[in-house]
Amino acid sequence: MRIFGPGGLLRRIAVVGALSWVIVAFSPIAQGTVFDWPTSPGWTAGQPDINGPAQTVDYSSTGQNISVTIANTGATWNGGYPQVAAGGTGFVNGGTANNGLIVQPSAQTSTGTFIQLTINFNNPGGVNNVSFQLWDIDATVDASGNGFIDTITHLQAIAVGGGTLFPDTIDNTHTSNPGISYNSITGSGPTLSITGDPSQPAGAANGTDQGTVNITFSQAITQLSFWYSNTATGSLTTQTIGLGPLTYSVLPETSPGWAVATVCIAAVALEFGRRRRKLRI
Repeated sequence: MRIFGPGGLLRRIAVVGALSWVIVAFSPIAQGTVFDWPTSPGWTAGQPDINGPAQTVDYSSTGQNISVTIANTGATWNGGYPQVAAGGTGFVNGGTANNGLIVQPSAQTSTGTFIQLTINFNNPGGVNNVSFQLWDIDATVDASGNGFIDTITHLQAIAVGGGTLFPDTIDNTHTSNPGISYNSITGSGPTLSITGDPSQPAGAANGTDQGTVNITFSQAITQLSFWYSNTATGSLTTQTIGLGPLTYSVLPETSPGWAVATVCIAAVALEFGRRRRKLRI
């Protein structure tokens, strides 16, 4: 076998190049990217009206190809919300010093109405390993059921290429007053629900991680969304949650990668076949 001859050298260069293309084509191009809710442009779309048009803010001017949409089927808003709060200064912050998107309706028209938050990852190949926190998922109700029970449902993502995905991991582990649960996680997939615990009448303390829920989507996605509602049994009052920074890895566009991979596999197969034939001679 001619290792250093022109033909042998060229073949090896081709194989190494082909394998390098495979690695590049299917590896994230930006790992551990953090979207920390930039305060500029912040939340500029205003308060989505009940059954009015959804409001979207495009954050691509910050260098991250993300847009966020809020739709509203029954919430009235406290003044100034939704808002991006900087450096842990928001009404809730999960006990962190991070920026967050704070959502504070003053009421819902019924327990069947909701606010829908949608986060779009607009780069062609999508993203994977998405992780984030929801802050202050809790409940405060009186003896008549008046108050609020924060409820998150329809937590899902759209896979690259289509189809619906659900969280790979979800937990409500918290370090502040860890012996008490301020929310519960029930069901899975399309029946998954995160609900504030009304047996804790004071609710989670603002500025702590008591009401925090940790969520991860490991697979490649282009969008994630959830519904936020109030399921108290009496009069529905002000409630608040925060959405913390999102960490993710950017993926390259997949269709060219598959074409390159096919060529690469063929090149490797031809090289191994040629070597086996030489060994038989």
